[in-house]
Amino acid sequence: WSGDNNLTRKIFVRAIDRAGNTPTAPDFVNGGTPFIIDRTSPTSTITTLPNWTTSYLKYAPTSIAGTATDVAGSGYAGLKSTKFRIRNSSGLFLNSDQDTYIVGVTSFNPSGSLESWNFNFTLTPTTFEDGWFYTFESFSIDRSTPENAQVFLGSATFFIDRTTPTAIVTYPTDAGDGSNRFLNNSLTVISGTVREDNTPGASQASGVDRVEFKIEDITGDAVGIANPWWDLTTTTWSASETNATTTTVVTRGLSGTTTWIFLNYPSNWSRNSTDNRRYKFHVRAYDQSLNTGTYTTVISTYDATAPTATITLPNTNPWTSGTLLQISGTAKDYLSGANYPQGVRTARIAIQKNTSLVGEAGFWWRDDSVGSPG
Repeated sequence: WSGDNNLTRKIFVRAIDRAGNTPTAPDFVNGGTPFIIDRTSPTSTITTLPNWTTSYLKYAPTSIAGTATDVAGSGYAGLKSTKFRIRNSSGLFLNSDQDTYIVGVTSFNPSGSLESWNFNFTLTPTTFEDGWFYTFESFSIDRSTPENAQVFLGSATFFIDRTTPTAIVTYPTDAGDGSNRFLNNSLTVISGTVREDNTPGASQASGVDRVEFKIEDITGDAVGIANPWWDLTTTTWSASETNATTTTVVTRGLSGTTTWIFLNYPSNWSRNSTDNRRYKFHVRAYDQSLNTGTYTTVISTYDATAPTATITLPNTNPWTSGTLLQISGTAKDYLSGANYPQGVRTARIAIQKNTSLVGEAGFWWRDDSVGSPG
């Protein structure tokens, strides 16, 4: 049948017997059996979730809804039915009991009208499990004979993730005891790691989406109490926590451990005060399913006072007889108030030959790893 689609046509039929008797000519205006050639396939769309993209959820959907149409207007057969099916990331389909996935396709008949349909799930622990991708696929057929079936199925994919990411601060580093951290105005970056592990038995997690970070002055003096929060909008210290949180985007969809970096920090940690200012760094992470980690915190102490070192052996006598078996001394680090002393991390010595000697006069000998933190 050529010509335009959806035109109304009529079919006429009459019989002639062997004797040549011919019936009356049909009424070509009012008679005949009309029919329409409908080559247009219906369409259906899922409205519960975005179509042709992946959504990340932390709760299993309890229902599905959608719409369907067979081009509006006369000349089209109209919708006959709409159904949907659910496929997991292994290519299996949800069974009619909604408790396991099988090789054969199970189609569900939704409620509602043909044009606006819905379906409520009878959820079981295995209907939508953590750590899996699932795809809703809807399809419609019309009333033509044979039926026109939807060509491109309505499709919406989602991932279930109930795991929670964890973010920590790794720099400034601790002072060797696993807890105390120190900083000064030479600090160039604050950084850390963020991690989201897969649910046991799952192939992956939804992955970290972003990290939130904020700085709080917890020194406890008048300056810190009045304006304890670093305001990222004004880049000043503020009494309000409202603008204290910054968001650092990391590589989305990345399971395992990755690094985050924060650069918009104060340039002067002393706040025109003395050493021993104490700062608490707060950090937490979100994943793509909007699971929110709890804040982890570390405390760093401002220390801009250089340590001191003295030599006790050899003593002030410039003459040493025999063999010098050791060189010793003391090294100290004092903070104002000494409430949170950083302590000496490393002591280094250097020895220079007498410049009046020939040969290697003025040469240096150095050991970069003398002593231990203390």
